[in-house]
Amino acid sequence: MILVFLLIPSCIANIDDASNTERVWIPVQLEEIVSVNLESTSLLIKTNGTNDTIKLRMLDQSQEKLAMMVIKLVSPTCEYAIGSCTQRDAADDSSGWWESTSVQPPVDTDKTWNISKTSEEFIISCNEVLLVRYILSEARKTECSDKWSGDKVEYVQFTGDTTSNFYHIGDVQSTEVPKEELATVKSLGKSIAWCMYILWSVQVCKGSA
Repeated sequence: MILVFLLIPSCIANIDDASNTERVWIPVQLEEIVSVNLESTSLLIKTNGTNDTIKLRMLDQSQEKLAMMVIKLVSPTCEYAIGSCTQRDAADDSSGWWESTSVQPPVDTDKTWNISKTSEEFIISCNEVLLVRYILSEARKTECSDKWSGDKVEYVQFTGDTTSNFYHIGDVQSTEVPKEELATVKSLGKSIAWCMYILWSVQVCKGSA
């Protein structure tokens, strides 16, 4: 028991160390094909522009093109397009294929984008702010679900991209703990550990008095 409590301070330090694992960022090369299963991992992209375009060609396991995903940064607004999903019919008076994000990305020049999908939706965030949860079954185009549902995306290709600098293959986005919640859990864990340590110290002092 004594050994356990003596180890508490080092355990508290490890709570901080566990969250400081460095990500490996790889420089983006146009037309490079990157192996990333968007259903089991997420694609993180670093940018530092305000009027540029993230342009990704999504590929299946045979490296055949599924469709494009484009995120257009035109400060102060942000729009996106998903092939076979966001296009409007020609008869629609508001024809086009762009959708506005539900909220605007942070104003920071340096941005980290997180793109992933499930069998039912695409998820896009920027600097940990959720921008898009695009539900495939609610798309304008009926072929959207047929095109994207299930485990489809095995590769992506940066093509015609004018802003992406680095990328990283990370954990699937839908399972990540938000930064604020993670900070709360860490703070609570450290507080509990210190309280236990202090109580044990008090008991030791009483026993030796």
